[in-house]
Amino acid sequence: MTDKIQTLGTWALGLVLIGGGFWAMIWGVIDIAGAAGGKTKEWGKALIGLGVGVLGGFLIFIGATTLINWFKQGGSEIPFK
Repeated sequence: MTDKIQTLGTWALGLVLIGGGFWAMIWGVIDIAGAAGGKTKEWGKALIGLGVGVLGGFLIFIGATTLINWFKQGGSEIPFK
């Protein structure tokens, strides 16, 4: 039963990461197009859009298993008294 719950949780986290990653990448592209497309070029907004898009790609790239392992490793390094 625990394996099924863990598998379902990993699967759900993976879907959230993929959905959030694509959302961030689309948001980044919209920001870049809006900032660089007008008569007044807003390069700051374009750079923020690029950063948001890169963050979205990173979320998709790392995946659920890597994120879970990263939190497990960080949690095991917390000293308890």
